This record gives sequence, structure tokens and C-alpha cells, in this order.
Amino acid sequence: MQGKTFQTDVVASVLAIVVAAQMHAGDVHAARDEVGRSPNATDAVVELLADSPDPRFAALAASASPTDRRTARLADVAMRAPDDAFVQWIVASKAEGALRDEAIDALVRIAPDDAATWLFALSGAVATGDDKATAAALARMARAGRFDDRYSAIMMEWLRAAQDHGPFRSAGGPASEYDTTVLAVSFASAHALPSFRPLTLACGLSGDAKVVVDLDPVRRDDCHAIGLLLATRGDTLVARGIGGALLRAVDAPERDEQARIFAYQHGAHADDIASNLALAGEDDAMRTLAADWREGGTEMAVLERRLARAGVPFLPPDGWRAPERKTPPAP
Repeated sequence: MQGKTFQTDVVASVLAIVVAAQMHAGDVHAARDEVGRSPNATDAVVELLADSPDPRFAALAASASPTDRRTARLADVAMRAPDDAFVQWIVASKAEGALRDEAIDALVRIAPDDAATWLFALSGAVATGDDKATAAALARMARAGRFDDRYSAIMMEWLRAAQDHGPFRSAGGPASEYDTTVLAVSFASAHALPSFRPLTLACGLSGDAKVVVDLDPVRRDDCHAIGLLLATRGDTLVARGIGGALLRAVDAPERDEQARIFAYQHGAHADDIASNLALAGEDDAMRTLAADWREGGTEMAVLERRLARAGVPFLPPDGWRAPERKTPPAP
């Protein structure tokens, strides 16, 4: 295989987001640190939700449970909700061995049209170097009609738990709107995002995003279709950024326009985060953020709502270009 080298701010931005997300994936202690709460408060929330008759709340609790309790709780909730893709996604993401395999099989049965379902099979194929299985998983993803990485759904369920059942307050946790929302966001961020690395590797993108390996025509077409799906219909900014990276990896005709859109929305998202940090501790700001999530339902819809409120278009105006990064002077 031949490789060609390239560097883009867009791909670098995507990898920065993914690295940050993966650092927190599966680590409830990171969520605790972010909100500055004692383990007792967050543990009380988890224990309260673990006893919930709602299997989705119980699944959230299982995913955030200590290792010695997690497997049993995951097995219990998987049995209680065999046809709930949300529950089975959490089990597939957090369980091991046969329990994980059973949850993956359930997802294939329940949501075969969701490209994210096939990330699990793709991950195993890439890890074992099985080119045939890798190609099969990519083909299923390319033919899928949607991509739901469950981040938005997990965020919504944590917010629903906080709003409808008050577990944070009744468990002795934070009482303010700000703290309740931040804790919900932190829990969601700590448990939601899948790893996209097997996908980028399978589509010829190296770990440092600087080398693209030539692909055979069939795989190139599949990666093109997957990239376009993620870049235009992904529910999260991370998914859309990964989609854009795949489009550039296969030198797709849509690559430049999707890179422009991503750079614009990524910058707008960063500005929105900065404005939220400036309002840290204000209940009104967090109340608005929580309302945006409940009304929007996905990260991209939330971003669109917040930009509209600020009078900023969701898509870049004609002629908009990402500002060039200044190169620091040589030492």
C-alpha cells in the first residue's frame, strides 16, 4: 500500500475532541472531579437509580456502578429490557464476555439500520486483524440509514432523571439547577461516547491523522458513504467531525464543504462553551441549557437552538472560511 501525507486543522480538531472524550469514557471519577462533589453524593444518586423500576434509569446506574456491582446490574437490566436499544447499547458498551456478546446480538436484531450498531463488530474485527469481518461491518454501516452514538440519548435520560424523579435532590446530592445540570452532563460525558478509532483505522486514517493509506475501491466507497452519513446526519459534533475526516481520507468530492461546515460549527460550539463558563454558577444559564437539551433532543439540535438565540446562523455564510492558525515563531 502507498500512503500520502496531509495535515488539516479539521482533522486535528476532530482528534482533539475524540481524545478528550475517550479520556473520560467509562470513568465516573472524572465526572466527580469535574463537579467537585464528594463520592458519597454521586454514589447516592447511582444507588437510588439502581433500584428504579425504569430499566433505562437502572441501566444508567449500572454503567456508573463500581466494578464489583456493575456486571450483575448490567445482566439484570439486559434481561429486563431485551428489546430496548438504549439499554442494550449500555450493556454492550460496559459489559464483557458473553453478556457483551448477547447485548451486541440484541442491537443487531433491534437496530440493524443504525450504523453505530456495527461499531462493535468492527472493533472486534479490526482488533483481530480480520479483513473479511472488517469489510462486512463497513458494508453494513455504509448501507445504514442513520447513526446514533447514544450520547444524546444518554444525556436526555440523565436530565430526565434529574427533572422528573429528583434523584439528585432526594439522594442528598446538589440542589441548585446549575449543579444538577452540570452533574447530569458530567455523568453523560463520562459514559456515553464510543470509540471511533477502529472506524478511522479501517478507513485508512492513521492514528496521528497525517497519513492516508490507499484503499481498495469497495472499501473506499463504503468509507465514503459512512463519512457522508456521519458528517451530515450524526447527532453529535464528534460524529460529524469523524465523518469529515473520513471524507478527506477517501478524497471525497464533499470533503471541502463538509470541512468548512464542521470548522464553523466547531468554532461556534467553542464560543458557546466559553460563554457558559463565563456564567458558571448561574442557575438561569444552566436552566436554559437543560431546556435546550429537553427541547432539542440531540447535541446538534441543541447547538442550532443556542446559535439561533444568539442570532448566529447554524450553517456558515457563503464565503466563510476558517481563520488560519498562526504559526508560533521558531525558538
